[in-house]
Amino acid sequence: MGGFFVTVIVFIILRKVEPEREDTLLYALLAGFGMGLALYSFIPRINILTDEGGIKSYSYLLDTGYMWKAKEPTLPELDLYLKSSRWWKQYKPGDTYTFNLRKGGLGIWQVNMEQIYDAQKKFYDCDGVITCITK
Repeated sequence: MGGFFVTVIVFIILRKVEPEREDTLLYALLAGFGMGLALYSFIPRINILTDEGGIKSYSYLLDTGYMWKAKEPTLPELDLYLKSSRWWKQYKPGDTYTFNLRKGGLGIWQVNMEQIYDAQKKFYDCDGVITCITK
């Protein structure tokens, strides 16, 4: 929406300043696209900065469609299961997992993926040559 807003504003300004130009729409679209890219990286950070509750742990259940469903109805479903991943294959429908989530000031739910990445790293890495050979 921010990109669209910038596109409209830039288009109006360029039309007033140089009404004879034919490439006004192109420049407005480029400005809007650039703003959209910039906002894509800023919105999650603004969401984190405006968060008052912090990160909390929530228990999720893997359903038969391989979606993680929260036990609390107010929480979002999570589509994090990758069927081709050996780490995710250890979880079958009916299993539970605790995810760390935050709901920022913008109302966007964010999953703390660091916890998942650490668990995957421990799963895939070897802690020594002997354990790598025996696996």
